[in-house]
Amino acid sequence: MSENGLAKVAHPVRSKRARKTAAVDLAAVGKRDEFIMDTNNSSIVSKRSVEKLYYPNQPEYFRHFVRKFQRRSPLINRGYWLRMKAIEKTVTRFLTREDGKTKLVVNLGCGYDPLPFQFLGSHPEQCKECIFVDVDYHQLMRRKLDMIRANRALSDLLPDLATPPPPSAVLGSTAQYKAVGCNLNDVSMLDRALREVCDLDSCSLAILFVAEVSVAYMEKHAADAVLRWASQLKDAQFCLLEQHLPDGNDHPFALTMLKHFEKLRTPLHAIGTIDEMRTRFINAGWRSEAVKIDSLWDLWSDPSFLSAEERQNLDLVEPFDEWEEFALFGSHYFLLDARTATALVPTTSGDGETTVHTLEPEASKWATCSLDDAADRRRFASVATVALPPDHSTMVVTAGGLGTQERVRTIHSYIGRGSDAEVKIPDLPSALMCHTLTSVGTFGEDLVLVGGRTSPDKPTAACWSLDVREWKQIAEIPQARYRHCAVRVSIASGGFSTVSGIMVFGGKTSGGRLLNDCWLYSKSHGWREVAVKSAASLEPRFGAAMASHTSAPNSGLLFGGMRSDGTVIDENWSWCIGLEGDSLELSLKKYEVPGTCGQSHWARARFGAQLVSSENGMILIGGISGKHMLDRTTEFVNVTSGKTLLPHHEARPLLIGCSAVSLNDGTLAILGGGATCFSFGTFWSQSCRLGRQDCNGSVVQSIELRSVWEKKAVQPARVDTTFRPRAGAQSMGGNTTVPHVALSSQQAFRDLLERGEPVILKTLDIGECTSIWTLDYLKAKIGPDRRVVVHVSSGSQMDFQTKNFVYQTMAFNEFLETVEGGSPVYLRALSSEKPAETPTNIEQDFPTVAQDFRLPDELEIVRKHAHSSPLRISGPVNMWLHYDVMANVLCQIRGSKRLRLYEPRNVTALGIDAGASSSSINVWDESVETDLSSRGVFAWEAQLDAGDILFIPPLWLHTARPTAGTSVAVNVFFRDDRMELAYAAGKDVYGNRDIAAYERGRRDVQRILKSFDGLPPQVRSFYLSRLAQELCTGTN
Repeated sequence: MSENGLAKVAHPVRSKRARKTAAVDLAAVGKRDEFIMDTNNSSIVSKRSVEKLYYPNQPEYFRHFVRKFQRRSPLINRGYWLRMKAIEKTVTRFLTREDGKTKLVVNLGCGYDPLPFQFLGSHPEQCKECIFVDVDYHQLMRRKLDMIRANRALSDLLPDLATPPPPSAVLGSTAQYKAVGCNLNDVSMLDRALREVCDLDSCSLAILFVAEVSVAYMEKHAADAVLRWASQLKDAQFCLLEQHLPDGNDHPFALTMLKHFEKLRTPLHAIGTIDEMRTRFINAGWRSEAVKIDSLWDLWSDPSFLSAEERQNLDLVEPFDEWEEFALFGSHYFLLDARTATALVPTTSGDGETTVHTLEPEASKWATCSLDDAADRRRFASVATVALPPDHSTMVVTAGGLGTQERVRTIHSYIGRGSDAEVKIPDLPSALMCHTLTSVGTFGEDLVLVGGRTSPDKPTAACWSLDVREWKQIAEIPQARYRHCAVRVSIASGGFSTVSGIMVFGGKTSGGRLLNDCWLYSKSHGWREVAVKSAASLEPRFGAAMASHTSAPNSGLLFGGMRSDGTVIDENWSWCIGLEGDSLELSLKKYEVPGTCGQSHWARARFGAQLVSSENGMILIGGISGKHMLDRTTEFVNVTSGKTLLPHHEARPLLIGCSAVSLNDGTLAILGGGATCFSFGTFWSQSCRLGRQDCNGSVVQSIELRSVWEKKAVQPARVDTTFRPRAGAQSMGGNTTVPHVALSSQQAFRDLLERGEPVILKTLDIGECTSIWTLDYLKAKIGPDRRVVVHVSSGSQMDFQTKNFVYQTMAFNEFLETVEGGSPVYLRALSSEKPAETPTNIEQDFPTVAQDFRLPDELEIVRKHAHSSPLRISGPVNMWLHYDVMANVLCQIRGSKRLRLYEPRNVTALGIDAGASSSSINVWDESVETDLSSRGVFAWEAQLDAGDILFIPPLWLHTARPTAGTSVAVNVFFRDDRMELAYAAGKDVYGNRDIAAYERGRRDVQRILKSFDGLPPQVRSFYLSRLAQELCTGTN
């Protein structure tokens, strides 16, 4: 059992016989149990990704339980690496205890986890007096044993693997390995099974129970029964790794996580806080002094758990910069170690801190109120204020950052609601994130952009200045960098003259190297190096928070940052920049926050935070802490007074990747932000104002901001010179030729998704299938016994509305022979297990040929969000015109075909009835084509040859006809995370079920029509026409 629920690619397809309960005294598995077993699939795929990437040149055991390797994102990989490391270290410490006892390692809810093989195969010296016991549902353990027996690398580690006769729950047994089929809700059965394995009451036996996200799915009373039973054993240790709620169930990450498991129908019944889990163990009989519990984020920086070298070496595997999201994940998972033996009480690790010190709240009340920016979602952008002519009124500008799909170059502005200023700021020169944008000039009328990055290993040194509404490139900063600090400073240089400019400090550069240099940019002198002077050593860092004092712009504060080993720096500095002769010098000294008496506080040591100077003092906002997770009491801290703000939120923000700026009325604007919440989904924060609260609970503000959002046309992805806008590729009487594109990166494909127009992707590798999938090969590999449901048409044009075809079930080889004979037949594969309920997956439904087909790395987003992957084989017959709600990539493997696609705006002209997704119109008929063109409806034409991939955006109507040879293709439908909440609930086998809002809207239309029944026709027509007009107005 494990907690994730992504694409099911890990296991062979279960036959009907295998799905039935085995002939032992077990109740049939319920639907909920099936859902829990299904969560095993993607967890094992994610661990396989970690195994392959992070454990090179070591034996690979996860690979034997995963049909096809899928590389997960760096965030998923690092999160699972940390989970795996926590379990590995716990088991290693247990096995290496020098007490002379036999060791029993019981993996509760093991799924396909190969823990026994990892130790028996890679660390046999630790396993001399050890027995591993895997425990999970009976059906799942049967399948796991089948895999073990079928794989030489695994079976060789388990010599003489025997199958005890029923009714034993021990399904497989060797001297050092036992496979137990048992529902953990049945503690008595678990007890009987383990007593078959060994004498649980023996004084010479030590037991380690490992439960990695398994008992989390159990009802609380059932899970507590397991804990009570285990606590009665003489020498028992319990290692529990699962989720918890460090700041309640309304924290944005927790909210996203809980919704994810609810959606999978595997809710986390007993989830709570760390203190509540500790209490549960104590109440279950475990000794209070022997229960140690830490979040995974706290363990990450614990030197007794991970060395700095171990942490730093991870960056050598793949570029990584999702630190805030990694910390959120680690903060919501814990590792608990509980023991029963007196001599084995776990020692406290780290700095010995066991309590969380609270901060004193400010006396005045604070609140946030949302800003109107529903059209703008971005994080890791940069923000600045600009003085607008003629009265130097303030405009707030947020630029670039990471949008819903990729990095963006757009600008989003806010101005005072009464301002009539002309606002035309062009987009950034390139799409960047983790850059800085700083206002300069006498009144702050100009903007300077410094550094930033594309991917984590590609920082830029480019700098740009906005001059007269045009971005102009200025001198590069001497070293490329991102996540650096940049503040506007003003330095007295004698007499009445001052030196004004932008001071840049630190950051991360190429090769992961950190910086602690300082530079000053001014229009008159360009970049000048600033000498850094400090009484104590100033570590290189990135992601620190820096701000200058409003009243003294040559001085300010510097907070936190991160070391190269991924730990947060617990330091605060005050700084002052000045002239020493002709040289610039930055002087720093340790800053003591008032009220701390020189004591550091974890809530002030931050990474990725915002530090803003305001009339109320320096306000530290969001980011992450190096120890414990920031909660609602520590997210906002006034570091001038040493007190915390406790604002009341209209909508609780996730203060990750946000940008903050101070306004002249004492309020702060906090723009954007959000996070990818591990594998659970993405949370986007609503931009807001932070300020003092009046007696009515509203934010006190004298400047009312309004959003200035000009929706700009998305620029075409710069992936290939052959990619042309529609007007540049006309042919065939007004029809458009679908352009050919040579993709170079995953980002390039995301750009195409954003554009939303079909393209043919050339030169991508989709596997050996293009060369070896002959009909004879498919016959041999899929076999004569496989039955498939085939469309048998009465003519060359199929029509779904009139059903001029019949569905016929036939042997696969018989179908291919029918195709070879030239009959108008067509296969659109269905799920072999539950065709009416489950989308087809080529890996599960055609496992003997699935390994020949692959999605190229450039289409990682398709793989990640895959819904289904039907195999399609067609004789000389045309597909009907239809649309799909999900986007898909159509991979042509053999033969060729021609497609016609129509823009979604043409749906009303193409004969799609209300509630339907297909049309009876034959657009291949010349008279029909002529009629459509006379009404301004033109097709996009695509010719697909073997090896081509056609990207079909959602809602584009399309039809296909073979042009040469038997057409063999696989198309992969995939979900758009921007639409996740819009998709209709329930099953969607074909990926073409209309969104929930449309389905509800149709029901509403019926109710509206019914409400006009009985009225005179003229009245009825009058008001229905008005309602239709209002709908059209809303659409526009």
